Amino acid sequence: MTHTKGTLRIDGPSLGRGRLDDGGDYAIRDETGKIVGEAVYQVDYGTFRPARENAQLWATSPKLLGACELLVDELEHVLDTQGVELGEYEQFSYLRSVISEARGRS
Repeated sequence: MTHTKGTLRIDGPSLGRGRLDDGGDYAIRDETGKIVGEAVYQVDYGTFRPARENAQLWATSPKLLGACELLVDELEHVLDTQGVELGEYEQFSYLRSVISEARGRS
């Protein structure tokens, strides 16, 4: 599984001027400006979600994933030099499984 490369950004909120746009939605765009996703504000009649917050989380997820991978690699290296197995710590096993899931390797 591959992910969209580069930095993602958000645009919005939409103004609700389109036939299928109730307003309040945020577009997630790649570095070329193409929309790769949308965080929807009104998900059902009278039901709303935090579109801006969801879009921000989505847009920062590649950086967050990279930071988690870097942290695990660094900690593994440091603890290995001290003779400590990273696998002994349940939190790191959990973090590894979440990283694996994000990479499409469940």
